[in-house]
Amino acid sequence: VATRVLNGMLRIAVDFRGFGRSSAATADGCTLEEMAQDVYLLTRHLGIERFVYIGHSMGSAIGLRTAAAHPEAVVAGIGLAGLAAAGQPDDPAVIELLEGIQALQGNAGLIAEHMRGMFVHERVDQLVKVFAEDAALVGPGQFRAMSMGPEIFRDEHQRLVGAVRQPWMFLIPGRDSVVPPDRQLGTARDIPGARAVWLADEGHMLPQERPDLVAREIRFFLDGLY
Repeated sequence: VATRVLNGMLRIAVDFRGFGRSSAATADGCTLEEMAQDVYLLTRHLGIERFVYIGHSMGSAIGLRTAAAHPEAVVAGIGLAGLAAAGQPDDPAVIELLEGIQALQGNAGLIAEHMRGMFVHERVDQLVKVFAEDAALVGPGQFRAMSMGPEIFRDEHQRLVGAVRQPWMFLIPGRDSVVPPDRQLGTARDIPGARAVWLADEGHMLPQERPDLVAREIRFFLDGLY
């Protein structure tokens, strides 16, 4: 975990299980609910009683589960190109992409070539390279547990949309090749009071490719809360 105070607000960056410096993840110990509980317990450990959650892709799905399980702690949430509450469809193209990355674990150069389609803008070669180097550090077993296990395909739509009542904003990239934009939009439409921001020309790696745009939307959303 890394913490930083910026503009009077404490920012906390969390390494989920199997990421960064966290402990290794296994298929038996890496459910979205367990990672949501990790987030909650970390905030308790840091003495933080209420917080705004921001998550990208699978991180967005973990945020929904954190909010559903601990409504007293989560003030609001933001999902960026988030895994839908209905789970990931059995899309052959996405499965091929993820299985291809898994087969190349440890080889950053080949992973970069394989992942290039997740980025939609030009002149991002260095960004793709850095992202692939980070991805290559995740072991094959851990990667499969996190990205190919049954968790991301499980439909939790009915349970989650009935439990998440906090203000929520979803940034939905119209050119997302990993999580279908229509599924992301379906989650946003069914959560009471949620705000959906449709970004037609953006892709799944929205936070990495367009950090200024993401920061602007987050600030606008947070200004409306306080």
